[in-house]
Amino acid sequence: MLADEVSQLVESVLDQLEKDEAVALVSTLISAGSAVSEELTLESALRTIADIGRRLTGAKYGAIGVLSPAGVFERFIHVGMTATEIEAIGALPVGKGVLGAVVAEQHAMRFADLSSDAAASGLPQHHPAMHSFLGVPIYIDGVVYGNLYLTESARGGFTDLDEAVIVALAHIAGGAIANARKFQWEQMTSALSEHAVANSRNVLEGSLSAADFDSVVSEVADIMQCAVVVTQYVVDAQTVALAESGTATDEIRDIMRDAGRMLMRADELDVAAIEESISAMTPDPVIAVPFLNAHGSVIGSLVAVRPHNGLPFVDAERAMLASYARIIASSRELALSRHNEQRLTLTEERERIARDLHDHIIQSLFAIGLSIDGVVGRASPDIASRLSQQVDEIDTTIRKIRNTIFNLSQPSLPGNTSFRARIHTMVRQLLGEHGIDYRVEFEGPIDSLVGSDHQSDIEAVLRETIANIVRHANAQHAAVAVRVSPSRIRVEVSDDGDGLGDTTRRSGLANLAARAENSGGICTITANKPQGTFITWDIPQGEQ
Repeated sequence: MLADEVSQLVESVLDQLEKDEAVALVSTLISAGSAVSEELTLESALRTIADIGRRLTGAKYGAIGVLSPAGVFERFIHVGMTATEIEAIGALPVGKGVLGAVVAEQHAMRFADLSSDAAASGLPQHHPAMHSFLGVPIYIDGVVYGNLYLTESARGGFTDLDEAVIVALAHIAGGAIANARKFQWEQMTSALSEHAVANSRNVLEGSLSAADFDSVVSEVADIMQCAVVVTQYVVDAQTVALAESGTATDEIRDIMRDAGRMLMRADELDVAAIEESISAMTPDPVIAVPFLNAHGSVIGSLVAVRPHNGLPFVDAERAMLASYARIIASSRELALSRHNEQRLTLTEERERIARDLHDHIIQSLFAIGLSIDGVVGRASPDIASRLSQQVDEIDTTIRKIRNTIFNLSQPSLPGNTSFRARIHTMVRQLLGEHGIDYRVEFEGPIDSLVGSDHQSDIEAVLRETIANIVRHANAQHAAVAVRVSPSRIRVEVSDDGDGLGDTTRRSGLANLAARAENSGGICTITANKPQGTFITWDIPQGEQ
């Protein structure tokens, strides 16, 4: 209802009241408007509006139903009911009966007794009994945002005055909700921007690894009030960095991981379809955002779920999270590009040094050795013995230089002493050099949470499992994942080979179970789908 229509309705009611009553009503509406305007969070603003409407009319129950762009309820705020009653009502209304009538008509509707009206159909089975009813739409910028519902008037029924008051309150509420929503989005945008800039600075300065997304998931969860956030990011052709924040069942986490992979593999980017696929498996509000490189290709994914009955994500939140993801992805792409350039420069320099050592130093030493060896036969026995010793020393020096040249030819990067880097190097050497296509996935702060003892265990587990893949599996593809938290360490190795029919392979893996049991953990070996083997090695760590 537009502002002039609200004014006319209120004026017509005020004309019917005594002066004192009219003044009191206007004062009450002004106080209500002030109370609502003071609420800066959307949740508290909605609840305050419903509660003020209930108190102004003497209603027992009040509620605000928020509508989605499609015109269906996406959220319901109850007041006057106990938590047990709200829980018993269950799922959101589907817009039938009296609630749907207000949605469809988009104007105030009053009923003296719902039990005798056909519009009362469609109420949830466990909804408390209702008789009198008043429903009023709330407009924001000329569009119905939702409806304010009041039931069970203490006076037996709602009056013209009640309707005028609630229509006026709904008009005030529209502005208050718009302000609260704008304030909340501004707060989110500011917080996300600040973190994106700080996180990017740390990545570009080298104090934070480009593969570290732990702070990303924790900040997004906190700022956007999410229960769980999962990111996956392609660091290179074989490495996917995975990070998670929050608590959820394994089933929900698996759904979110699969959705993220689906987003990363999609030929055409259809975020809405992927969100719908997740929503079909969980009733909780879901958002999915891709990480894009400079060419617009998907190089990662962020999937977040809000708590049960949490506020659904709206387009403005999708836009701000997409902007945040672009900044995060850009900084990491730039850092990885710099890293690759440094690696190339270092490799070229090492190769130049190795060539100089081989072409000049070794050849010069070899020539000196030959010259000395040529005069040994003409020298006295004492001098000949000493010259022979010098030739031996030269040969030893040449061997040492050749070892140095060999080491210089091995791939090595600045900072590659980290445990994460050692794992990646090991997997590359054990799988990549045997022509097996592989991927490595890390979850959690590997370098800071895994102690030296457990590092040795993980390396041993990977060597044993990968050796079995190479020797017995006849696999074309393999995947390695190392997941750590303050309380657990989990290693997963899978392949698409021949499976576990070979008893030799089974016996070769027996010591993995023993190693896990010694640390209070467990090792499981199962069939992989559609073929191959899936091994998990899971142990506790820290104080249990």
